[in-house]
Amino acid sequence: MARPFGTLLLGMAILAGTACGRKGPLELPPGREPMAVEKPAAFQRGDKIVLEWTNPDRAVSGRPLDVAAVEIRALEEAFETAPPSPQAGDVEKRAEPALRIKRDEFPRHRTAPGMDDLKMRYEHAFDGRRAGSVRYSFLIRVFDGSGRASEFGPPVTIETRVCPMPPKIGDARVFEDFIEIAWAPPEGNIDGSTPAAVGAYAVYRSEKGGRQQKRTPTAFAGERFEDREFRFGASYAYTVRALAADDGAGVESDDSDTVHVVPIDVFPPAPPTGLVAVAGPDMVSLSWEPGPERDLDGYRVWRKEPAAADFSPLADGLVRETTFTDRSVRRGATYVYAVSACDLAGNESPKSVSGPMTLKESRP
Repeated sequence: MARPFGTLLLGMAILAGTACGRKGPLELPPGREPMAVEKPAAFQRGDKIVLEWTNPDRAVSGRPLDVAAVEIRALEEAFETAPPSPQAGDVEKRAEPALRIKRDEFPRHRTAPGMDDLKMRYEHAFDGRRAGSVRYSFLIRVFDGSGRASEFGPPVTIETRVCPMPPKIGDARVFEDFIEIAWAPPEGNIDGSTPAAVGAYAVYRSEKGGRQQKRTPTAFAGERFEDREFRFGASYAYTVRALAADDGAGVESDDSDTVHVVPIDVFPPAPPTGLVAVAGPDMVSLSWEPGPERDLDGYRVWRKEPAAADFSPLADGLVRETTFTDRSVRRGATYVYAVSACDLAGNESPKSVSGPMTLKESRP
């Protein structure tokens, strides 16, 4: 009986010793680290490299992820000494920390106002005097709330180009059918050379602080642009960029200064055309051609009697049709009629006036 009892005690001691001898932290299940950033992109704008990427929303295990920080590393190399194609391992060894973005800083790095925290961007400034002689490679990785880091995403490499300085934008002018934006060409290029190597221009517009939209979808060589798609009363901000000539691979300059425009409709409609007045026994019928304006609200009908100094309106409000019948007439009286057009902003056209019209006296 003593032997089994001793054997039991020995086994318990071995188990206890094994448990007490465990060293170091507990092993975490694999796959909790964030997914790596995929397909980052970079392009040059003036003397900045713009890096854009999408933060992962999943861990390697597939669980939902909230990114807590983003780390960006950059490697600058001169064309003369750099290898033809940088290798990912070499970039990772040599790249220097460029920026660490914390969670509360994400809104400042969103791709555009109103976008979520997945679409992000970083602008890396460089010495414009070295444009055309250096290239940059970037690496991105993210961290979760527990400090676990993702693998570095694939490196993205871009060669800098000589491009123009920003154009000098002027004031905007508002016309009835378009907003005119004009500018002067830049004086030189970002590397200090002159004249400015401009291949074309691009005009951008944002509304109420929103995302910039390109208004010149094709290459635009002029220095004046007519924006014909706008709304009166809206708030717009315009900027212009100069595109580098062919040897600059179409790189855009930085933004020009911004010109703000709130177009106000002060433009009256055209006077109605084709006004015809026809007298009947106890009435006068008027008709005219409809106006072409998109914001036309209606028409105002007027009448003047011989003794009156000016016209008086015949209806309390606007007439929405292009016909009107005046039944408040007197036989034997002479009248002159007029019609004006009104738009939604309250602007009124000059009057279109008919000739004098005398109603016949009734026969006895």
